[in-house]
Amino acid sequence: MERVLFVCSGNICRSPAGQEICKLEARRMGLELEVGSCGTLRLPGEPAAPFTIKALEERGVDMSAFRSRALSYFLLREADHILCMEQHHLEEVLHELGGDRDLVKTLAVITEFHPDETFRNDAGIYDFVRAEWPEYREGIAEVEACVRHFLHFLDRSADRSSEES
Repeated sequence: MERVLFVCSGNICRSPAGQEICKLEARRMGLELEVGSCGTLRLPGEPAAPFTIKALEERGVDMSAFRSRALSYFLLREADHILCMEQHHLEEVLHELGGDRDLVKTLAVITEFHPDETFRNDAGIYDFVRAEWPEYREGIAEVEACVRHFLHFLDRSADRSSEES
């Protein structure tokens, strides 16, 4: 089973949203994935941000039991695909992996999978954890759009692999 790991700063907003949206969409698409998240600030045990909980409730996901996890070499090595919310998260992941990108199949800033090509070379999805609700919802929607596009990419890659076998 393929493993996807989302990385942000505190692991209370963007990456937990990515994690739960990915689980939801993967089930909907019939993809079997193991999905997790962690944060570069290494603050384990924190609950998801209130607006993250609210935004995911709108999608039918209960995040009340969620607790943050710290970025670690162990979590990174278990992952097949690592999606970072910003470029500096990717740089920290690379540092933790000793600079070896080949240890994972995908290591990218999440906006590389944005459905709108004009956002693909963006610096990522900024930290909207302190934003007001309308802006927060927009941020979660951006994460969702990128996750969906990534899952379609993953699904097409799996189809190509099975055709080659």
